[in-house]
Amino acid sequence: MIKANEFLALLIAVSFYAVNIEAQVTERARPTEWNNIVEGGRFVDRFLPIPPIGPLTQDTWGAENVIPRYVNNGIEDDKWSYWGGNILIGDDGKYHFFVCRWLEDSPKGHMEWPESIVVHTVADNSSGPFKVLKSIGKGHNPEAFKLKDGGYIIFVIGGHYYSDNINGPWEYREFDFDARDREIPEGLSNLTFTQREDGSYIMMCRG
Repeated sequence: MIKANEFLALLIAVSFYAVNIEAQVTERARPTEWNNIVEGGRFVDRFLPIPPIGPLTQDTWGAENVIPRYVNNGIEDDKWSYWGGNILIGDDGKYHFFVCRWLEDSPKGHMEWPESIVVHTVADNSSGPFKVLKSIGKGHNPEAFKLKDGGYIIFVIGGHYYSDNINGPWEYREFDFDARDREIPEGLSNLTFTQREDGSYIMMCRG
């Protein structure tokens, strides 16, 4: 049987928990000025749908709620799950998309991502369809960028690939960060890079 003082302590703890949950919800009235915003005046209006490429098809993989769809946008097939990546425009005028993938039928499903492989894909435009040129190596959360000296970096969790040419060959290396007297957190997994005027890059961790 719960003693009176134990029950009181439990009641106080539950009350504080409930107050904290309620404190995270703040109801605000919609500003009346928003009623005067013309179409295109909002930030969200800058996000436009990708123009469809090719026909709308039923003959593809996936659940009922994603069929029919356009399968030539970006990159997809029924063998691989694709993840992350970004696009660089090469000197050849083509769009080079560095992305990682793992087998779609893996028993681990999405949790197969630690075994993902970075691949180099290419298309004639930014929307696709992208075709795989070659496998680069093991890695996840790839992000590619071009260095001031003309070389290329593909960041992956735990390190990066380097090449003098966007088409490779690629060499795996580890980063040597200048912490600038700051603590580098553990688990650097979602990094992005911003180039400074002197050609160096600031690494930002997105969590």
